[in-house]
Amino acid sequence: MGLKFNAAEVLDLGVQIEKNGKVFYEAASRNARAGNAKAIFEHLAKEEDHHLAAFLRMQQDAEKTEEPETYDGEYADYVRMLAGDNIFTKADAGKRASENLKNDSEIIEAALKFEKDSVILFQGMLEGMPEKEKKIVDEMVKEELKHIKHLYILKKACGIK
Repeated sequence: MGLKFNAAEVLDLGVQIEKNGKVFYEAASRNARAGNAKAIFEHLAKEEDHHLAAFLRMQQDAEKTEEPETYDGEYADYVRMLAGDNIFTKADAGKRASENLKNDSEIIEAALKFEKDSVILFQGMLEGMPEKEKKIVDEMVKEELKHIKHLYILKKACGIK
């Protein structure tokens, strides 16, 4: 695909992902059985809030450019290809994702998938970005990787394989 992305477009997705992540982690905290799981999910919900604020600040500085699509829906197709259908890029996705999870193991696995899909999406979009804007997206990836680390520590602490 010859799509070109700019930081503003990626930040728009990041804002939606963080909003959904916060909702997801708040629900996960309410549904968690283990005390350490509850605490980690509460922490991750707060981090999503901090990331959201940071992404909104970054949006103000990011350049917006319009790159024409080769066909209608090319941008959406590319996002789906990179992240699959489970990425939290649509409104209420965090709420819907949390509704059917029955235990800490399912919550942690869903959270790991969400965070990994976010990293895949952002890294995949780096290729089509101007060099000067890549640093912003690199920072977004680093933040998501921190969440993955927290979740793997929690997974181990809960004895989940």
